[in-house]
Amino acid sequence: MIQPITLSATHMECRNLEDSFAVMTELLAFEKMSKEPGEATLKHPNSPWVLVLHEAGADAPAEADAQSLGRARAHHGGSRQSIRVS
Repeated sequence: MIQPITLSATHMECRNLEDSFAVMTELLAFEKMSKEPGEATLKHPNSPWVLVLHEAGADAPAEADAQSLGRARAHHGGSRQSIRVS
């Protein structure tokens, strides 16, 4: 039986890739794995966790709609916990 203990990867949409990339690397210490026009892949400094940034452009909505809002689920000792990801 699989018993996850951490998220391994996720993606995030942003309006401006350069601004978001700077915040993630300079402020939050994510490490650059790759970067190309419209997309960057970053690694969390203390885990194998990977984040892919996608540039959605200036016309992107200020907040994700209900369809793209996710939930992170963790299973621990038979109980299910759900955390809203916003």
